[in-house]
Amino acid sequence: MRKKLARIGAIALLLVTSMTALLWFMLKDPQVPDPLVGGKPITWWTRQIRAGEVNGSVIDALVRGKDVAIPALIRQLSIPDAPARDSVKRLWRQLPPWLRSRLPEPTTTAELRRGAAWGLRLMYCNEDDEFLPPPAPTPAEAQMLLPALTNALHAGDVIVRLNTALVIGHLEVMAWEATEACAEAVQDRNWMVRANTMYSLGRLAKLDERATPMLKLALSDPHPEVREKAAKVLGELGLPPNLGDSPGAKDHSRR
Repeated sequence: MRKKLARIGAIALLLVTSMTALLWFMLKDPQVPDPLVGGKPITWWTRQIRAGEVNGSVIDALVRGKDVAIPALIRQLSIPDAPARDSVKRLWRQLPPWLRSRLPEPTTTAELRRGAAWGLRLMYCNEDDEFLPPPAPTPAEAQMLLPALTNALHAGDVIVRLNTALVIGHLEVMAWEATEACAEAVQDRNWMVRANTMYSLGRLAKLDERATPMLKLALSDPHPEVREKAAKVLGELGLPPNLGDSPGAKDHSRR
């Protein structure tokens, strides 16, 4: 009887060990090139970023290691969906607490893309006032960033799009191309993306005259906050508008 119980115990232990090893493998982050920045993988840094929270240590590490961080964030921003791996997070949440505490919390591909978008925003955009001089991308950085940011403006995730809409305005060394990207962003279905694009257009208007008409057209946007931000930006540019006279400025419904 003891031998039988010992055999059952050994089999149970083997099964638990095997399942734990399998879960550990499955719960690893989706495979992306993940170089070290400040001694830690880039995904470690982006996991520290939470919406609405500015972590100074993260910003400092990404800026100091930007030669490595920027290409890595660009790759992370464009990582494709992995439904099978993403479903593992649901499995992780259903594990017993004692086992869940011993396994790393998985990061979905959507969370990785959001983290990359937030990382780029924190590197280049001043959270308090977008018109204060931020650390501007160099021409080489802008060349890397522009295609990725333009593609990200079409992402299904609004968090990615609204962060991208802010960052793209900092590519002033490629103002013509950045303004063209903003021409699409001002038509985004989400008002927050359109509102963030107003700030980008304000930066680009100093170098590309095509940005100003887009700002004036936004005075007729269906959402009042977009209209207000367009007015604020035009005022910063020395072109204070009269919202009451702008076409379609009244009787708009929020969307």
